[in-house]
Amino acid sequence: TFLNWGYTFLNRYPEDLRTAFLEMFRAIQSDIGSRSHWHDQGSTAVVCFFERKSKRVYVATIGDSEAGICRTLENGRPCLIPLSCRRDWSHPKEIERAKIALKDPQEIESWLSQKSRKPRFPKAARGINLSRSLGDVGYSQEYQTEVVSSKAKVLCCDTLPGDVIFLACDGVVDVVPEDELLHGCLAREIEEDTFAYSLVQYAKNKGSTDNMTAIVLECY
Repeated sequence: TFLNWGYTFLNRYPEDLRTAFLEMFRAIQSDIGSRSHWHDQGSTAVVCFFERKSKRVYVATIGDSEAGICRTLENGRPCLIPLSCRRDWSHPKEIERAKIALKDPQEIESWLSQKSRKPRFPKAARGINLSRSLGDVGYSQEYQTEVVSSKAKVLCCDTLPGDVIFLACDGVVDVVPEDELLHGCLAREIEEDTFAYSLVQYAKNKGSTDNMTAIVLECY
């Protein structure tokens, strides 16, 4: 589980949490690669560590799951501070990997010309829309080069009392409006577990058919 992997690498790199996260994901990817029956499976991931002493939050993301801080500013206005970085095949670094694998610039151009949909590897109409994930080893084996990267994006942010951290997969964040997310997270009368559940129910009622998971945590 992520919890067991997390304890291992946080203890190994207690003063360098960025390295701890990167090494954790590298170890998980290596473990997946050693199990042939998992080579055609993949997953996004968002992992959060809140350091109580410094009041800092560290977040590592792969794929299109997201995290953020909901905060009330001094003027009373709510704001959302992103703690994740979505990457897909339209990003320059991801395009370079795709070009190396496909050796076909025209195919890459056909992806980017279809603005109404997410680019997918290896064809615009089929394949995988995530350029980074845990797993999906089969693509790299087929093209004999790294295709889908397992390197996480790690961000760190200081928190303030009253901040609310949320983590959610794309089945939730793609359909829940930002103002609804902010209002719900910052409404003190709503319990964390209850609001996380309501986020999932909201996404479900809006017709989301993707993965729907959400976690909400208030900072003290």
